[in-house]
Amino acid sequence: GLASGLPYKINTYRGMRIFLSSALVRAGTTSGFVYETYLLAPGIFAEGKKPQTGDQLDSSSLQYFLDRDKNAWAIWDRTQFILHLNGMKWTGTAAGQSPTNVELATFGNWALTYLTANRVGAVCIVSN
Repeated sequence: GLASGLPYKINTYRGMRIFLSSALVRAGTTSGFVYETYLLAPGIFAEGKKPQTGDQLDSSSLQYFLDRDKNAWAIWDRTQFILHLNGMKWTGTAAGQSPTNVELATFGNWALTYLTANRVGAVCIVSN
């Protein structure tokens, strides 16, 4: 780790930050454990938003409530967004108003928007 002046240690390898998570390991089929290691280039994450609709029930809407008799009002600003790898696009069909975690984790629900996969800037290394 590099000295950063922060009250905690940032693990690095050759200048790249290392984030550790026990969620990235599973039991191997024969023995030991299978580890997933991700290398991500700077600027790899993108954000996608569902356009907001007017005053109607939707997962991404701007709604207004007014009760003149009680002098009460409320505004709901609902947004729906997703963080994903730059160069990838969601092409799946959600069963509900928005995709579930299982639907988001399904490989077939994503499509490459770049010409080749090596332009995405992310690598997953699976080791045992």
